[in-house]
Amino acid sequence: MKIGNKVLGLAIGQKSILLAEVAPRSGRNAVQQFAEFTFPEGLSLATPEKLGEALGQFMKSHRFSTRDAVIGLPAKRLVTRQKEVPPAKPEVVASVLRLQAEGDFSAEMDKIVLDYAGTPSTAQATKVLLIATNREVIEQCETFAASAGLRVHGITATSAALGRATSRLPGGDGWVLNLGPNGAEIVVQHGQDPAHLRHLNVGGTNTPESIAALAGEIRRVMASVPRNGTPMTLAVWRGTSSNGEMNTGSLLEQRLSMPVNTPELRTLVTSENPEADGYAPAVAVALSALEPAGLPVDFLHSRLAPPPPPKVSTAKKLMILSAVLLVLAIGGAYYHLDTKRTELARLESQIESQKKEVEGATAEFKQLSDAQRLITSGPTFIKVLRDVTRLFPTRSETIWVTRFEHTRDVTTAAPAARGATTAQIAAAAAAKKKRTSWTMEGKATSSNYINALRDAMVANSARFTIGQSRVSQEANPTNGAYGFSIQFTYTAE
Repeated sequence: MKIGNKVLGLAIGQKSILLAEVAPRSGRNAVQQFAEFTFPEGLSLATPEKLGEALGQFMKSHRFSTRDAVIGLPAKRLVTRQKEVPPAKPEVVASVLRLQAEGDFSAEMDKIVLDYAGTPSTAQATKVLLIATNREVIEQCETFAASAGLRVHGITATSAALGRATSRLPGGDGWVLNLGPNGAEIVVQHGQDPAHLRHLNVGGTNTPESIAALAGEIRRVMASVPRNGTPMTLAVWRGTSSNGEMNTGSLLEQRLSMPVNTPELRTLVTSENPEADGYAPAVAVALSALEPAGLPVDFLHSRLAPPPPPKVSTAKKLMILSAVLLVLAIGGAYYHLDTKRTELARLESQIESQKKEVEGATAEFKQLSDAQRLITSGPTFIKVLRDVTRLFPTRSETIWVTRFEHTRDVTTAAPAARGATTAQIAAAAAAKKKRTSWTMEGKATSSNYINALRDAMVANSARFTIGQSRVSQEANPTNGAYGFSIQFTYTAE
């Protein structure tokens, strides 16, 4: 834990926070500033932002200079389990404790934060203290500290820090009692590590009756905790509201029948103000942050936090990336192939459904092709019918043919001049024209249609030469009022 030249310890209570600023001085730690911040009306950890703003103003008014802080939680906010672990390395012990914690807190693992106090050994089995707290409490502490302008380097258990500090004093390796204004906490200390940690639900210690109730609570805890070689001594730290005139230690010694001592803070740190003894929990939290061993437990940097995933080398990353790209390429190829197969099946189905239409269109095209061939190179009568049809109006029931008869063919040729050359004779032969005579009879609803037909044939003199023609009006018409007969000669190309 990297902290500056001084650290602020905060011991959170039910309705207040003890603050103590500690810094190394001349080879020994010294308390430079201490105070008790009482929660304003309506504020608590449940309102961390507003509580932090009020704490920041309080610190400014009391001239606390450092912003590096460590927070201590009360025992009332903690749940503890003593665990025995086999001889193993710390990382193996952490794995064992995580498994045991899942059995103890299986329904709440996502809502709690865990750490343990103790020093595992690779040579023999050891006992450690598994400590859990609500994750929401940790988040509230971080929020109110940030609102107060503090940099939180760790969150620990206040009594565990106080027990470690007391263990260095004569008679401190045993039972340690922390008397506060709203209750008490007791720690069973084995060396520098806590073996048990309990909150005692007592109202105060300013009357003989309250001391008797406290002694009864301590006896119940002692009866439920195995001694395991723990010295039967009790170190009592008095809180800020304790009655200095009442000899609490002497009364407890009489009722518990065990040695009781009241350590003084000046035996741990340099302090010029005797009132600093009441702030021993906050001082102990700050001292634990300055020690090379670190905090007894640290919920911000828990040894039971899941280990980070192993780092992947660049070569492995490239191999994984290549494998992923290969899988994507293969998948893309299969997808493309499947898409093409689907498209092919769709086209084949479409072709099959249109097969009959294609066959019909092909037959119709063949008929049209045959007709076109007959029209251009077929018999003459087809050409005559084609050219005559073009002269009739497109409107139906106006004029129509009832008889169309071929009479004779006449072939004419331009005579070759006397003494003509071979080329001239061939040209004259090529100039032969085939003329055919026809008789066309029909009916019309008006003589105008007949005259228009004759005029059209006269206008197309290159093909038609009009001979005799007649027009007659019927006395009792059925379909047409006029009959007609036209004889003409058709000149083929």
